[in-house]
Amino acid sequence: MKNNNSAVKFVSKIILISVIVLVFCVLGHVLYKSYAKTTNNGSYIDKMRRLEELASEDKAVFVGGSATHFGIHSKYFEEQTGIPSVNMGLNAGTSFGLYINSIKPYMKSGDVLFLMPEYGYYEEGWYNGTDNNVEFLLYYSPETIKRTPVMTLVKYLPTALTVGLKNFGFYFQDNIRKRISKNKVYLRSSSNEYGDMVIHENLPPAEFVNSVYDFEKFPFVDELEKSIKEFEDMGVKVYLLFPPLNKSSFEQSEKCANSIYERLCKDNVNVLYEPGVSAYDDDKFFDTVYHLSFSQGEEFTDMIAEKFASDNK
Repeated sequence: MKNNNSAVKFVSKIILISVIVLVFCVLGHVLYKSYAKTTNNGSYIDKMRRLEELASEDKAVFVGGSATHFGIHSKYFEEQTGIPSVNMGLNAGTSFGLYINSIKPYMKSGDVLFLMPEYGYYEEGWYNGTDNNVEFLLYYSPETIKRTPVMTLVKYLPTALTVGLKNFGFYFQDNIRKRISKNKVYLRSSSNEYGDMVIHENLPPAEFVNSVYDFEKFPFVDELEKSIKEFEDMGVKVYLLFPPLNKSSFEQSEKCANSIYERLCKDNVNVLYEPGVSAYDDDKFFDTVYHLSFSQGEEFTDMIAEKFASDNK
């Protein structure tokens, strides 16, 4: 009898602890969700709203991580080409597959889609395992859950638990930090109505470290090409762009970048330019190897507009 009582008490404790952990996890998500909408990642809500507004129009859509968010001036692209545009770039910590799932319902024949994955994506799968995926699905684009494979969602469940617990603490910590911080770059309000990062126009650059890419296998490419074909079958014109990268990093990563380029060309992917074209001097970047300064972002966008126009003569 004593053994049975001990077993019942043990199981009861496990259940109680599990319930407490689950409550704090859910509470963490509930509390942090409203705060998260004020951060830079919260700008995806505004990007989605603009994309929905343009759903029935012929449009240009730019998809990628923060290299797209900082480097593409979709407002300027629209002015140059006359094509309504939206910058869906956010950060490379979120799976590229989730970005594609989020935009797919709003794309149609006659649209132009520019895909600009950071180099790190090519070494990963279509769905990576970072915390960002859970926040993206729960906070910024929950409709995307419907178009995400069940097994991928199951894979994210443990992460959802840990993220909820972390965000319970982050909610209070980040609110305090937000009130005293002078850094206004990574806020939802830092982007314009087109989804472009604009607040860094008059801010001084910050120091950053180089990134080196030297992997030889590209598991990302198969899913990328499959997705491109799906869009092309819909009548969407798709271009693959290489992200801007500072020259100090590019010189150490050129072999890898060129291997990716050769693979894409061999598979007849519509690549708009060679990787080296978007390698710029280090002083053309704002605070990371991918984040162009405001003025260089305009020049980069102008280059894309010119090559796009040339390709469509």
